[in-house]
Parts: sequence; C-alpha cells; structure tokens
Amino acid sequence: MGFILIKSGRDKKIKTMPKFWVSLALLLSLVPPLWGEALDLTFSKGSLENTLFEDVRYQKLGRLSLEQAALIASGVSQRELPLYHQKIDALYNRIALSLPFKKLPLLDRAEFILVFLHQTVFKKYDASATEIQKTLDQGLFNCVSATLLFNILCERFHIKTVGLEIPTHLDAAVLDPGRPRKFFEVQTTIPLGFWVKDSTVNEFVYDSKVQTWKGKRPVEGSRLIAVIYYNRGMDWIRQNRMEEALPFYLKAYELDPHFPDLERIIAALYVEWGNQYFKNTDYKRAVEIYSEGIEFLKDRRKTWPILERNRSAALLNQERMRQCLEKI
Repeated sequence: MGFILIKSGRDKKIKTMPKFWVSLALLLSLVPPLWGEALDLTFSKGSLENTLFEDVRYQKLGRLSLEQAALIASGVSQRELPLYHQKIDALYNRIALSLPFKKLPLLDRAEFILVFLHQTVFKKYDASATEIQKTLDQGLFNCVSATLLFNILCERFHIKTVGLEIPTHLDAAVLDPGRPRKFFEVQTTIPLGFWVKDSTVNEFVYDSKVQTWKGKRPVEGSRLIAVIYYNRGMDWIRQNRMEEALPFYLKAYELDPHFPDLERIIAALYVEWGNQYFKNTDYKRAVEIYSEGIEFLKDRRKTWPILERNRSAALLNQERMRQCLEKI
C-alpha cells in the first residue's frame, strides 16, 4: 500500500497518510444514505429568516442548529430545506460508516472530514459560491461555504469548531479535546488544511474574552452566520447593485453589530445608492435614501457628514425643480 508523506503541523513529525483514504472517500460516496440525527423542522409562522432573527440572542441561534441557520442564510426556501438536510445527512452517514473514522481520535476525525469533503463534494473554487446549496448541488465552494460545511459536519459528530474571520477570508478552528480551550486553525479551502502552518503558529486559546487572534476574529453562532450575509452582499456590490446589496449587510449587522467596518460599509452603501437616484434627477427618492442612512447612524449615535451634505443638495435641487414646474 502506498503512502503520502506529509509534515504534520500538530506534532512536528513526518506523518504518513495512506492513499486508501482517497479511494475510501470515493467509495463512501456510493454508499446509500441512512438517516442521521433527527432535525426539528418546526418553525414559527412567517419566513424562515424571521425565525432566524427572532432566535438570535447573545451569539446563539436559539431553536436553530448551525446547519439550519446556514441554509436559511444561504437563501434555501422552506420547501427546499428538507432536501438539503438529506444531502448533508448522506455525507454524515458516509463518514460515520467508515471503519477508519470510528477508530480515529477526535482531532483526526475533523481532519478526515476535511479530506472527505475535498474528495467527494468540493470540486471547484469559486469566489462567489458562498451559498451552501451551490456547494452541495454543483461542487462550487469558497472559504465561507467550505468552512460552514466543514463546521456543520463537525457539529454533527460533536466536534467543537469556530470560524476565524478577517474581512476577506474565513477559516475554521477545531477544539483540541486534550487541551481545554485550545483550538487548532484549519484552512478549509485545501484538503491538507491541517498542515498549512507549524503548530506554534496556528494553535491558540479561545474563550469568550478573546476578540482577535493574529488579526483574525473567532466567530461562532450568529456571528458566523453573519459572514454569509456579508459575502452575499459583496456579490451584489461587484455588480454595482447597491440597492440589492444593502439588505444583506443590514442583516449581517443585525446578527453581528461588532462586524469590523460594517457600519462604515452600510453608510457608504446608502451614499452610493442615493447618488444613483440623484444623478437621475430623482431627488425625492434620493432624499428618502439619504434620510434612511442618517437614521440608521443616528440610532447608533454616529454621523456620516456626506449623507447630510448629499441630502441637503438633493433637497435644494428638489425645491428648484418644484419651483421650475410651478412656473411652467
């Protein structure tokens, strides 16, 4: 049997990874799915998103699991939700049926899950593939969808994980069960994400008092779900569609008011969105948008001078237009 030699970042030894892992992952993809843990799909009246935002308390997800919340934030409808739970059930059971997986220590199980995902699910990196359904349906993934699907499966197997967020990237971190509060950073976009760096670099202690670690922010619960909305908003910004982008950023802010620079981004979106109507001489609509942005910041005891100035200019032009129309 052949082996791949890989330097382990966890124990600083040369570790052997059997090539049969790759073959095993492919074989497991042919195993018919079984039913995994039962998931409660009973929600309150209204949309799934209403349930998500009603339940958010102190970074917790209330009645929702990470899996349910991530699918809802990805835009999965209530009708489609059971289908995607079944797809994740299938992945869960294929991993659970693996004899090598059952014999592995907890941290190695997390590593197995990452390798499995890259061999059976993750097919092509796509920066815009934030929504988990794109990953499950088409194999497209980015750092957000890869980390969330990895964390979801880890949660199914009772492996504690968090996200590690910077404005342009998201990694995962796995709790080392042998050392309380000691987490190990994992780069989920590559199959060898456990060996990216030396252990002295990518191990850290995490608790509720930790705000950042080497420029990265540990996120879990609602804060991790906020990253989905943030990225979905970014997709609209790339298309210069400010009106469509803004609701996603407002949802991200509601889930995580401490998201870095998010207030500034929302204010800038109100400016750009209002400017689009100003340029088209729709001053009334421009005033409404600028005012909405001012009100958003006012509630947070902050100001954004350009919003005030642009609203004043729009009001002035609106009055001039009214006077011109009266003279006709």
